[in-house]
Amino acid sequence: RYLTRLPCLGRPLRVGEPYRENIETGEIRPMRCQRNGCPDCIGVNAWRRSLAVRFMKPTYELTLTTTDLHRCGDPWPQVQDRARVLRQAAKRCGVDLGVWGIYVEQGAKNGMTHAHIVVKDGQRLDFGWLRRRLESAGFGARFSYSAIKDDAGFAAYVGKGFASYASKGYRDDADEALRLNGGRVGHFSRGFFPSGVRRAEVQSLAAFSEAADEPSPWITRLWT
Repeated sequence: RYLTRLPCLGRPLRVGEPYRENIETGEIRPMRCQRNGCPDCIGVNAWRRSLAVRFMKPTYELTLTTTDLHRCGDPWPQVQDRARVLRQAAKRCGVDLGVWGIYVEQGAKNGMTHAHIVVKDGQRLDFGWLRRRLESAGFGARFSYSAIKDDAGFAAYVGKGFASYASKGYRDDADEALRLNGGRVGHFSRGFFPSGVRRAEVQSLAAFSEAADEPSPWITRLWT
């Protein structure tokens, strides 16, 4: 199991410990531990990461399938290795795959392992080349690949793309989602978040918050 920590919001406060208080309702909460292994934090972590992905404005969506990893107990190392082989082949062929964010799922009915990928930058791929290289890398021949159109609004893509899959998975069955993804909230190429993932999360919260201009009722205090 990956959810190995006790829920952080239910722990007793200690003297001198910072906490959050809602000045309108009087509600008091301990500070979140922000660990993926915490049942109270994993859903929030996944939601923040999905906003950061959206903020990066990826250009393509790619879904890769497998034929031999049905109901695999630990699929991420094999998916990672196959993705590495694919990227090495692209480099040899002079094909720019861009930078990726990968989230692994398994089908509810047959347990088929597949990878949802958001692509930032990179060129549009030739389907014949991609199919050949996918099979030689160990992926299945079936895939989906499409551009993310700015004029359609990113929200339309989120409805069926990486961010939705990630936040849905970690909300519905966090331990299962962590198992499929090696204990992490997705895997990202170096350069997907140029200024770092934490900064991207902060920037995306400011950019997409509907109440960005309204003062928050939550303040931080020290427990006495």
